[in-house]
Amino acid sequence: MGPPQTVRCDYRDALLVKSEPLLQIWPAVVFGAGHQTRSMNNEFLDFDLRFDADGAGYRAVVVQSPAGESHARTDTSGTLDQLADAIRRLVESPVDRPRREIEIAGVAGVKTEKPLLPSSSYGRELFDLLLPSEIRNTYRTSLAIARRDNKRLRLRLRFEAPELAALPWEFAFDEADEHFVGLSPETPIVRYLEIDRPPQALTITPPLRILAMIAAPNDQKRLDVTREQEHMKSAVRRRAEEGAIELQWVQGQTWRDLQDAMDKGPWHVLHFIGHGGFDSKTGVGLIALANDAGNTHMLSADDLALLLVPHSVRLVLLNACETARASPTSRFSSTGSLLIRRGVPAVVSMQFQITDAAALEFSRAFYSALVDGAPVDDAVSKARTAVKIAGSDALHAVETLEWGTPVLYMHSSDGRLFNIDMPAAIFHTSTSSSNQPAEQARVPSAAGVMTKIDEGMRRNLLTLAGRVKEFWVDGVLKNSLFQAALIDLGMESVDSAVTSPWTTGVTVFDEPRNTTEQLPVGKTITDVFADSAASLLVLGEPGSGKTTTVLRLVSDLIENAQREGVARCPVVFNLSSWSKAGQSIQVWLLGELRDKYSVPTKIGRACLQAGGLLPILDGLDEVSTERRPACVEAINAFAENAWSSGAVVCCRLKEYLALPVRLRLNSAIQLHSLTRDQVLSYVGAGGARLEALAHVLARDSEFLDEAASPLMLNLMIRAYSDVPLEQISAEGTATAGERRKRLMDAYVARMFRRVAGAQQ
Repeated sequence: MGPPQTVRCDYRDALLVKSEPLLQIWPAVVFGAGHQTRSMNNEFLDFDLRFDADGAGYRAVVVQSPAGESHARTDTSGTLDQLADAIRRLVESPVDRPRREIEIAGVAGVKTEKPLLPSSSYGRELFDLLLPSEIRNTYRTSLAIARRDNKRLRLRLRFEAPELAALPWEFAFDEADEHFVGLSPETPIVRYLEIDRPPQALTITPPLRILAMIAAPNDQKRLDVTREQEHMKSAVRRRAEEGAIELQWVQGQTWRDLQDAMDKGPWHVLHFIGHGGFDSKTGVGLIALANDAGNTHMLSADDLALLLVPHSVRLVLLNACETARASPTSRFSSTGSLLIRRGVPAVVSMQFQITDAAALEFSRAFYSALVDGAPVDDAVSKARTAVKIAGSDALHAVETLEWGTPVLYMHSSDGRLFNIDMPAAIFHTSTSSSNQPAEQARVPSAAGVMTKIDEGMRRNLLTLAGRVKEFWVDGVLKNSLFQAALIDLGMESVDSAVTSPWTTGVTVFDEPRNTTEQLPVGKTITDVFADSAASLLVLGEPGSGKTTTVLRLVSDLIENAQREGVARCPVVFNLSSWSKAGQSIQVWLLGELRDKYSVPTKIGRACLQAGGLLPILDGLDEVSTERRPACVEAINAFAENAWSSGAVVCCRLKEYLALPVRLRLNSAIQLHSLTRDQVLSYVGAGGARLEALAHVLARDSEFLDEAASPLMLNLMIRAYSDVPLEQISAEGTATAGERRKRLMDAYVARMFRRVAGAQQ
């Protein structure tokens, strides 16, 4: 299947776990109990909320929303400055937060202290100010409408009362939904400034050009310039290597240096790292550059705009303290809002101090989302989530609030600053199909290497191979349960499972074990693939390691392609998305290449017709039962095309046996369960760390039979490593269902401890 959007790190195991018990508990493991894993798209509905001064209080007006208009008057208890200052102290001094003891659910015996967050008081107070009771129904109805339509609700805050603009609204806590409004991906918060020049999205061919500047005047708090540059480079490195981002640095720290760099544009983004300030006398935001002597030259936001606006910079990110601070007497006073007023479409600035670690995480996620085509407010939302998760550790009572430090100002109506043609940056559009017949356009060598292709296509195929490797090999295979224990699975040749052009007639495949041949020990899946002339069916029981075995083949083929610079590229697809009866596999593949791997259709078609792609078709059993025979026929038609360079298909044994038709491929293999001797030998090799597990397996034949599945064995190894005998001795008296549930609980607890340890 194409690269799914899912949780990274250890939770990538879920991508290879197709057995029912893990799938049943996985949403709770990853997201927490009660979380709704509804997928949201990038479409937004707007909830425009304006605040006007009204005597001693304020008037909140819903200007427009999916649920209509409404208004309410609200009074403030205490001073607004005190509320903002209290939250600032919580953000910047986490060690001073009040704490309470909690017990971590699912991790037996683990208790810790958890800091009390603004949700306990300040967050609720902000929420009551943001959405007074009279208009809260309008908000909740609007949110329900957005959820119904699979959209999100953008909160666009407009402040005619400037003293309210200084409040950290991102920390408003919705007690009913039990979340921070500004942290929820459903409800991004924007400081919306309506001016007479609404910008249009700029269509650009990547790279997204970022001009970065570091200013560290001698008389300001010291900045490690080299480290700051390395952090910024690290934040965008992966996307820069893809050609999606170009990062350049201002050579110097003065305003003249910035002016000279701007003249060498065009630049799409200015990223400033340094110190900021606010002139309380003039009510204007500032950034600290250097003068010719290396000391501070405070540049006003108005003067900064003079340097940027003529060059059509679309976005400014100010990694500097107080650049979101505003005057209580002027709507346009903070550095961010002043830049918006002068014509910059969007500005991200900081309302509190932010650590290097949080700034790095924010930039990495923010720019990655931006080049993927996300609206700027959605990119900020994704970046907030990254800062929150990276800086929090429930087991050790570490809970960052720095996700709320960045503030987004914008006057783009839909948040789209750029229309970015990413495929044009990643793939070379000069590639085209040959005018020759397909069988003449590709000339495979004895090793199956495509030798008659142009240089552009070769580079495209190797680029695609790199993307497949990044996700499937580095991200999934190397983090999978199976890869953790490299057990050599036994393989049997079951060529009677397919109708091969190398045989005559049609062989009925009713009982595979009567027509199987054990493959020699040491023969790898790559060897089997070579013997099959790139036309192979892989069968196995649930949990037998089919997907992992195929991904090992993918790893070997990509390594060979990258080492030798050859053309044929294995690409993983999941057949579960093949749903249209009569649709050819070729058309479906082109759609999957476009949607999952960002390969333009023209380029994908050229690569297919040149025989440069090797489809790895996983999950035939995941196609609906009624459509599965038609899918087999579509695969057969594809495999018999003159330009086809082969295919590998993966399916559960039971589902394949039930089919009325057979795949027309050259060879088939079946992965079989581990023998008892293999299980005991492998666990015994674990020594003292697996001594308790080895003891239980040796005396409990049912438990040993469970371990014959590579999936279950690896779960046992991870769950019961370094566990005392008495802790798992009860497994022998448990039912199969109870045993599996205990195993899942132990595995989940171990994974949480592992994640927590990695973050220390």
